Amino acid sequence: MNRAAAQRASPVRMRDLRETSLPALYRTWREQARLLAYQFDDSYLYAAHSFLARTAIESARASWKKKAHDVERMPESAQRKYTLCVDRMSQLANATLGWPHAVSRALDQAYARRGRIRQALLSLVAPPHPSPAVGDEARYPGRLRLPSLSPVLRALLVAPAAQRSSPAKESTLACPPKLALARESAARIPGRRIGRRRTANAHWRYVTGQMAKLRLPLGVEVGGVKHNEVIRHMESRAKSPGTSVPRRLQQGPNERTERPPMPVYLASAQRRAAELGVTTPFQRIGRRRRKSGWKSARIDYTTDHRARRRQWARLLAYSPILRIPASMQDHAAAYTHALSQQALVAPRPAPWRAARDALRVAQHAMRDLPQGATPTVRVSKHALYTGKGPRRAARSAATPAELAWLTS
Repeated sequence: MNRAAAQRASPVRMRDLRETSLPALYRTWREQARLLAYQFDDSYLYAAHSFLARTAIESARASWKKKAHDVERMPESAQRKYTLCVDRMSQLANATLGWPHAVSRALDQAYARRGRIRQALLSLVAPPHPSPAVGDEARYPGRLRLPSLSPVLRALLVAPAAQRSSPAKESTLACPPKLALARESAARIPGRRIGRRRTANAHWRYVTGQMAKLRLPLGVEVGGVKHNEVIRHMESRAKSPGTSVPRRLQQGPNERTERPPMPVYLASAQRRAAELGVTTPFQRIGRRRRKSGWKSARIDYTTDHRARRRQWARLLAYSPILRIPASMQDHAAAYTHALSQQALVAPRPAPWRAARDALRVAQHAMRDLPQGATPTVRVSKHALYTGKGPRRAARSAATPAELAWLTS
């Protein structure tokens, strides 16, 4: 580790870097994942973060075969991987301590909004490189072919709900803005034209930049058939348990149900989180980071049900649903049956299998999309309003008891 990184690291983290072995880091990482899953009552969080821990530790172990106390003599590449494991583990510890920005990052990593799982799902819809030699592209070598966009990727790139910023247009997908400006400049010079390599590079750079801002769908609806197991899972935790009545209209005190005490096996994870994470505000904030997430107070997501529901609603706002016309329902049904048969013989299914299968169903259904059939992208009605698009009016129906009291 270089001297600048050593000066920035805390004493606890430095002790971990020099004395903690990779198996111990893996056990601590899984303890924090188990604690986060208990706080949010979601076993998928434990499965996803255990996978992230296993892949990170295996990568660090493959780069350095010797003992853990030889960190100072590690090659620089192995030091980076080892330090990255400790940083990821401390970030998860901050999430279990209740920092809202750390909790958002942990949920985004588990539900494919960022990180390794997102890259695994993004590879399903990414254009192949090199592009297949089909049509006019067969005249050029692989490095000079334009990206081949699948119908699913094209529908997601032009949908506002599936982009973090302004969506792309069909015209810009056909000719990127920088390439259009270059062609206009070249047209003013007689005999000047844009080469094929520059054209291919402009297309690939534009598509890559748009895919970096893409929000992958976690649910697919083909006609009346819904492949949105993950969306239903998040909606069950995001929606309110019932209608709310103002306190001035309540006839009696609210009935609160307390969760059972935390299991004993999570006590060590809590102590370890207090050692690795940040426990007080402004502990790591400096003169240049006045708007950091450490500025807010910690939240106990185990007891604060509203804060927990808002985290799920925020996640739903960033998890769109892809709607495919009903004419493709027969194609999707046959492929869904094939996927279910594969799942029966799979030795170790991935934690994000439901989202991956939904994307595969969408790709198979839209392979022969008829002319005029346009897929749509929407978000759940229980999603948190993020300021993008028209505000959704949330109306709740009164219960019979409330209606009788209001009309009496």
